[in-house]
Amino acid sequence: MHMLYSPGCIAEDDTSILEQLPKKMDCKLVEVNGSPPEGWGLYFQEDVDISTIIGVIFMVLFVASLLFLILWTVIEHDIQGASGVSAYIVAVASMLGIWIATRNRSFG
Repeated sequence: MHMLYSPGCIAEDDTSILEQLPKKMDCKLVEVNGSPPEGWGLYFQEDVDISTIIGVIFMVLFVASLLFLILWTVIEHDIQGASGVSAYIVAVASMLGIWIATRNRSFG
């Protein structure tokens, strides 16, 4: 896993990583007794990372609510009103994240 996260550690002429990966053979997979042939290789599943999207939405709205709380308190001298609006923003962010998670079947 180190080489995957730090590809700069691999020398340019090093082929040991490539030798470990499955390669396409020059022949076709043959069906035996009517059952599908077994092959092997890498399967990349491309999908939207819902947990990252929810985290980004929540963090952006949380920072926005914190910024609103600080600015409204300094400008209007009203911490109670500012904290009410900030709490509302965080609550909406949480409900939005829950709604996105329940609508997506691959979340888990």
